[in-house]
Amino acid sequence: MEVDVIGTEERSSNKVTKHTVYIIQVKIRNVKQKIFMRYAELLEVQKLVNKRFPDLRNINPLTKSNWIGNHQNKIIEERKLAIQMYLQSLLSMRVMKERGSIILYALGLPEDFYTLHEKFRLSQEEND
Repeated sequence: MEVDVIGTEERSSNKVTKHTVYIIQVKIRNVKQKIFMRYAELLEVQKLVNKRFPDLRNINPLTKSNWIGNHQNKIIEERKLAIQMYLQSLLSMRVMKERGSIILYALGLPEDFYTLHEKFRLSQEEND
């Protein structure tokens, strides 16, 4: 499995407030899924993980959001790396594969995420 933060987008919820959305690509073998999340949303996912799976509390934790300078390139680049490391560690954990469907849902990934590559392979075999 590979997790890459492949970019960011500046979005605004109104004409005044801007925020950064991180574009995250998660790949298992030949199947790629993209998710679009704000850093604050990822912090909420981390809270959910910590509540449901306390043993995973210290796997490359994300740091609290700092409202000052959130859109500065340095902050964005640091967060991209932190997000990548956190999600790579989290999604590689066996417990996520076995009992992590609520976390997958919170990330915007399908419940059958870990078996998609196998389903894709079987559908290709049927079409050959």
